[in-house]
Amino acid sequence: MGTRMVVVTLRSVRHIRALVLSSVLVLATACAGERGSEATAPAGTTRSESMHALKPLYRAASGPFQNLPAGPNYNKTSGPSGAGCKPGSSTKLPEGWWAGEIKSVSGATAQFDLVCWYQGAAATKAAAQHRTTAENDYYVTNDSPKLRKVDFGSSRTPATCVGNDNHPFGCTVGDVLAIYPGVGRTVAVDGNKEAVSFPYVWVHSNGSKADYAYVQFTP
Repeated sequence: MGTRMVVVTLRSVRHIRALVLSSVLVLATACAGERGSEATAPAGTTRSESMHALKPLYRAASGPFQNLPAGPNYNKTSGPSGAGCKPGSSTKLPEGWWAGEIKSVSGATAQFDLVCWYQGAAATKAAAQHRTTAENDYYVTNDSPKLRKVDFGSSRTPATCVGNDNHPFGCTVGDVLAIYPGVGRTVAVDGNKEAVSFPYVWVHSNGSKADYAYVQFTP
């Protein structure tokens, strides 16, 4: 049996080196791409914080609270949003979302001035009935000066706050009530976020008590 000779020329060596170098470059690019996909958060924030910003849901939302961080059900065709603005003569707000202004605060209790909130086409129609126009796609009326006592039970009741950039984030009723009354005031939340007091707040009632607050951004 003869012996096979393998002849390695200078040209083949260069070809092998080129293949090795190409493989290294491909591997390095893939690794850099993986690191780049994780390094999308702004300076000073972690990736998990950046992902939380994309889903501004209350950090402990679960059970009866799991759908509340998204806010009220806006009616954009006809009539007021939420549960409306005529809760009847009951001293407590019936089940649903109610929009209004917070006039005074005592602990976890607020004096609430109910309003009618209209959105989209519903706002255009309501404004036309009052011989005016809706600005920024919403229109608000206040048909009664009556104040309602809204008791959240605890300042730790979950809520949704909002900043000047219209970015909602999880907070507590205590955070919301700390900035009212007085439009324009702010309060620090979690050390690195500021909740801003806009004129209108949505209160959610489960029929027996208020269990959520949602600050309405108004441009």
